[in-house]
Amino acid sequence: MIQPAQEYAKQAAGALAQGFLTEVGKIQGTTNKLIQQMSYINQMAVKDREIFVDTLAQQEKSSQEIIQEIQQISQAIQDNYQSVNHNFTEHTEQISEGLQKAATALDSRIAALENCAVQVARIVEFQHSLERSLQTLEKTAQLEQVLGEVRTNLALLKPVLENLHKPRRITLVESE
Repeated sequence: MIQPAQEYAKQAAGALAQGFLTEVGKIQGTTNKLIQQMSYINQMAVKDREIFVDTLAQQEKSSQEIIQEIQQISQAIQDNYQSVNHNFTEHTEQISEGLQKAATALDSRIAALENCAVQVARIVEFQHSLERSLQTLEKTAQLEQVLGEVRTNLALLKPVLENLHKPRRITLVESE
């Protein structure tokens, strides 16, 4: 009679410990996945920031080139007004071509700015994703606290299980 109770107590303790280890393993796996996802999101955010900074640098360089082109065109216009001659039509065509190039360059810069706006939106999206991941990690921390309490309860159960494991003397008394 004592033997089945001991075996049952051992099996129950083993099952409880195995279940606890399985849950801890799941939590560790989830935590590792979250850390990997956060690392990936962080890398993507850094990459997008670098692309954004490079785009801004290109934009600044292009803007300087456009300013120089506009200054050159402006200077050409001033020169043209100062020296009116029979090549007036030829100069006007050159200026028109320069303005056309400047307009084309401005169109490409506008497209680049729109691309920058899309990248900024992606960065904001990654930031929100990172915030959600941090909230998930906070929930995981709460789960770890609960697991700590489970560990404490298991530690409190151990003396009781050891006490149940001790041999007992059972005396049978007949009653009339």
